[in-house]
Amino acid sequence: MARPGHRVPAPLVRDAARRWRQRAASDHAAWVRERLAERYASETDLRTRLGLPVPPAGRPKRASPREASSVRGLHLADYPDLVLEWAWEGNADLDPARLAAGSHERVAWRCLLTAAHVWETKVADRTYHDSACPYHMGVRVHPAESLAAYFPWLALEWHPTRNALRPDQVTRASAREVVWRCEQGHEWSAPVYQRTLSGSGCPACYRLEAAARTKAGKTRARRDRDGAAMTKVVALHVLPTEGEAV
Repeated sequence: MARPGHRVPAPLVRDAARRWRQRAASDHAAWVRERLAERYASETDLRTRLGLPVPPAGRPKRASPREASSVRGLHLADYPDLVLEWAWEGNADLDPARLAAGSHERVAWRCLLTAAHVWETKVADRTYHDSACPYHMGVRVHPAESLAAYFPWLALEWHPTRNALRPDQVTRASAREVVWRCEQGHEWSAPVYQRTLSGSGCPACYRLEAAARTKAGKTRARRDRDGAAMTKVVALHVLPTEGEAV
């Protein structure tokens, strides 16, 4: 503690303020993580009881990158990691051992991480350009992992004519700005993640509900005030007058 009349050096003050801000930011981050964990746990329990799909936690899986190299004289069979993702049922008339590694023929692939991810692309894109599963890379959205699958009640508020995409074509954490329409017919724009992660709703309905709550609060306060005044009036009439026996 500083003595009276003794000034603390400015660098010490700045350092103490910096440590306090860091500690406050760390405490706030920990509090946010706890609240998000509690919310995710409660939402997971509710989805389980209602039979709805549960969104996966954490970051999406991504395939390991492979260094680019020459494909001259090689065949697809020379890439065992790609043969594991060869969709045999979609390429019944093709043989990886005879297909050139630099071929521009489009073939079907099935993701090794998620079997439901099936897509088509050129062989050269996989061997030379090192392309991976477009669903894991965020290029495409699988219907089973879309907003419509995880949040069907929000898909009902998706505006049917003012959006370029459908709710089954965007992820639940997409930053795309879309147009929504509530049951009351109010329309507004908001990013997808703001509806799913922040839990925001129709701003017009919120203002109406807030106004109704304010009006109800004023009515209740006026009723309580009038009741208190009436109680005082009744008490004055009940009190005995001066000189009257009690």
